[in-house]
Amino acid sequence: MNEIFHRTSPYAGTASAPLAFVACYRTACKMPEYAQIDMNASVENLLLEADSLGLGAVWLGIAPLKEHMEAIHNVLQISQDLVAFAIVPCGYPDALHSQQDRFDFKRVHYHSVRLQTGLL
Repeated sequence: MNEIFHRTSPYAGTASAPLAFVACYRTACKMPEYAQIDMNASVENLLLEADSLGLGAVWLGIAPLKEHMEAIHNVLQISQDLVAFAIVPCGYPDALHSQQDRFDFKRVHYHSVRLQTGLL
């Protein structure tokens, strides 16, 4: 599987998982301008569920790069009514790592916004 996905993304060569999800959306969806936003939420949910099951998973972005999206279509022979969005390799991790604390309070900024009434 690694060789297949390596032809679609420069990052896919790092994935040695036994399976991968290829997240796609339909071209004939009701609100195509929101399709990639919806896919972001669905892939995030897939990652959260994988983690809750003790699986390792990583999001390999495909969209919005047309050459990567087309490569997925060509390599996997996906139906033309689907648009490839992301690859999510999934499997049991070789090692368990503790969550890194990357929070840096100095990166949090507060801004005050005064809303004008009667705008709507």
